[in-house]
Amino acid sequence: MKRRQFLQGSASLLALSALPMQVWGSGEQQQRFIWITLRGAWDGLSVVVPTDEPQLKAARPTLLPALLEAGPTPLGQGFALHPALPTVAKLVKQQQACAHLAVATQYRQRSHFDGQAYLESGATSGSTGWLNTLASVLDVPAEAVGPRLPLIARGEAPIAHQIHNRLASPSEQRLALLREWYQDEPYLTGLLQQAQALPEQQPGKMAAQARALAEAMADDRGPVLAALELSGWDSHANQHGLLIRRLEQLDGVIAALIAGLGKRWPDTQIWIASEFGRTVKENGTKGTDHGTGGLALQLSGAGQLPPLSGRWPGLSEQARYEGRDLMPTQDLHDIVHAGLERHFARPLPPLLS
Repeated sequence: MKRRQFLQGSASLLALSALPMQVWGSGEQQQRFIWITLRGAWDGLSVVVPTDEPQLKAARPTLLPALLEAGPTPLGQGFALHPALPTVAKLVKQQQACAHLAVATQYRQRSHFDGQAYLESGATSGSTGWLNTLASVLDVPAEAVGPRLPLIARGEAPIAHQIHNRLASPSEQRLALLREWYQDEPYLTGLLQQAQALPEQQPGKMAAQARALAEAMADDRGPVLAALELSGWDSHANQHGLLIRRLEQLDGVIAALIAGLGKRWPDTQIWIASEFGRTVKENGTKGTDHGTGGLALQLSGAGQLPPLSGRWPGLSEQARYEGRDLMPTQDLHDIVHAGLERHFARPLPPLLS
């Protein structure tokens, strides 16, 4: 069976419907859900690498050889997982991880700030996050971890907020001004996001916070929903080394969450995504620029997940979005919504603004 045939059609539904139906009752909510936002847009083509695509070698003469030399983990059907994600690789073997390929929201521009707002609320000017709406619908406690309450958690439902133990940083007003100044300068925007991420990149810091959150969620009276964020994924320059560091941190956070959840892990789903993907071609500074189609990871302690899901569009120039980006073939919000309905075993109203 050819790789493209394998990934077409009902593969996305397989990843969502494979999970066993849980019983919804009037007692304590057993299921747990964790969302992780990767701010800055991670390069899905380096995280789950389409190693059989001949166009990728020509498009990435520096990045691809370095990645292949590092030894990615084969996933089958011509794809491989970045070697800096050993915990995810283990979950794949246990059928507890699925990579959703060529995903995107309905946002089609390339502004980090508008893209993140759309990811978290469904609108570039949204004021209510979809996780807050979900907390209202389910009537369950939720918690967000980050330097500020993220948009995804804002709204009428009260959501607890755990603040990063950050080093001193500029005021939010100054940061907002810098974002406005740099909005048309992708390289400077990337440097700003990386600088903001430095305090939270201390070894083990985010993993420790994730472990504490997961331990709270493991309690019957603990949070049912949670949102985390990791910054610094904007890789305009020297992407290979930067991505290794970011993925190592993410892998540590995932391992900490699973360890902290303990016996609650079989009742938990974790989803990981960013505001958009990155360009197919590398740029002149050994990085990639803002793109469109990207990658989402779904992790589930219940298992029964395929390693890959989604219709793969290919990387020929004719198949790319606007001739430069991976073409989106599935809506990120749609597949998350379907996954949530299956996980919580009930129909859910629209969660977006």
